Amino acid sequence: MPLYNWRSIYTTNYDNLIEQCYDLRQKSLKIYSSDFDFTSESRAFDNHLFKVHGTIEKDECDGSQSRIILTDSDYTKTASYREQIWDRLRNDLNGSHLVIIGHSLADLHIKEIITRALNLNTKAGGAGRVWLLIYTEDENRAALYEQQGLAVCFGGIDQFFGALAKSGISSSIPSKDSPDPLDSVSALRPLVTEVDHAVKATPADFSAMFSGWPASYPDISAGYTFRRSVSDEVIAYFDEDHSLSATVIGASGVGKTTACKHILVSSIVKGWKCWEHIGTESLDADLWEKVADHLREHGEVGVLFVDDAHLHLQGLNDLIDALAIGNNGHLKILLATSRNHWMPRVKTSNFFRHGRSYTLSSLSDAEIERLLDLVDKVPAVKRLVERDFIGFDRTARRRRLVVRS
Repeated sequence: MPLYNWRSIYTTNYDNLIEQCYDLRQKSLKIYSSDFDFTSESRAFDNHLFKVHGTIEKDECDGSQSRIILTDSDYTKTASYREQIWDRLRNDLNGSHLVIIGHSLADLHIKEIITRALNLNTKAGGAGRVWLLIYTEDENRAALYEQQGLAVCFGGIDQFFGALAKSGISSSIPSKDSPDPLDSVSALRPLVTEVDHAVKATPADFSAMFSGWPASYPDISAGYTFRRSVSDEVIAYFDEDHSLSATVIGASGVGKTTACKHILVSSIVKGWKCWEHIGTESLDADLWEKVADHLREHGEVGVLFVDDAHLHLQGLNDLIDALAIGNNGHLKILLATSRNHWMPRVKTSNFFRHGRSYTLSSLSDAEIERLLDLVDKVPAVKRLVERDFIGFDRTARRRRLVVRS
């Protein structure tokens, strides 16, 4: 969101997520949660945020004149203290477009905001257009709103910013002086997970993984998983200058994704930049080629992880060819896929000239030893292991693991 020069931002959320985003970008934000915040201010701000339902930092219980709107009673008591916010929205609508982002058209709050926005837009002369971006598809309600002159589309917030970046609207942050390669290609941000940020953003949660959720980057960084031998092999291969790609092939559920995440976490420790392509959006080879050029110019190395690589083969072929032609080994491509989907597909010859394939199957002796170490040395894991298993000596436990695998 801080990448673009919005005229203003309005939200009904009272968390401070937007403020955190602007702080990360070192951009200033003036916050209004009630009419009491409209004061003379000589300082210039990069943008203005209007929190029409209040903010978590201010409430009557803290002695503030503002109040968080949680109930109908709160709304009634505070309606008269937010008139200036709505007046500001009416002024902003004069010659501008409004995008309303919500989860469902069935939400009463969304309906209320749409109705008010339409009225304000009419009072402003109707020069601007009102768009609805809704996550949950509802064609029937969408048809009703379109009859009122609104444009309705369905999608997620990542899809919205991805399309916005590709539309040609320029970013407000200079890209050449930024150390972050993605600042020069902001269209990639909604399509990737930045591994370094993912490791630090949330705490590890072994109980979630034990309940069936896949291992997250914090789980791997905290030592809640054991390393597969293929991870060490790929890391050693990527240290070679001529290497471009590594493909981990195996059956579903064998641990390909976790093994690849181990590679990324280890690469972060080495100071490399790592990303994971997310979603079913196509992989844009031209944008990633720009990232590779940025890495080479700054003498850095990056790794792009693509899970279910067979779904993105066209973009991967183009990217591998571009890196090979440019002799640019600063961006490594890490792929995970199943054999039945990968082997029949047509792949560029550069996958074989500048890449290697690794097969992941049953546990090796070294991997079983690491698993036993995990059970013995990590308290969070040890607490959840059956007592009769812990009671065996190491040789007996190893034998039981081999039989079960």
